[in-house]
Amino acid sequence: DMESEESKAAGFKKFESFVKRFKRSSASRNFDSIMTVNPLMKENIEKAKMLSRMPMHTLIYGETGTGKEMFAQAMIDASGVMEKNVVIQKCAAVPENLIETTLFGTVKGAYTGAETKKGLFAQADGGILFLDELNSMPYTVQAKLLRVLQDGSFRAIGATKAVSYTHLR
Repeated sequence: DMESEESKAAGFKKFESFVKRFKRSSASRNFDSIMTVNPLMKENIEKAKMLSRMPMHTLIYGETGTGKEMFAQAMIDASGVMEKNVVIQKCAAVPENLIETTLFGTVKGAYTGAETKKGLFAQADGGILFLDELNSMPYTVQAKLLRVLQDGSFRAIGATKAVSYTHLR
């Protein structure tokens, strides 16, 4: 009876080890985790690998369920940027009236109760800003976002001067 208890304990430890390995492997999103036989998708993987090593903005678009987030995570993993310098925001999770302040930050006194607060662009400066579900943003904010990507600078809500970011992917 004692032997069967030891056998159960050993079996449970093996199972726990398997679960930990599975969680680790499913949590890591790298290019090896994208499985395909489609030649076009393989070409896209190679392009994404190349882009991940370059300090440039990248837009990933496609139908729902095509693996856009997997590509983004794999590109972040391959970029060599430290995890602490990666800011990820699902835009659909931010209320429409807060998305602009979330992205660009605020200056104390910009509106009643406003405090000076860094936006996502300032937080990610020198790293990666991953904005998911851009289509959920109001068009006016999308236009401001485009200007930021073109000019390399942004203005916090209530600020009088634009701030340039040094390097952002």
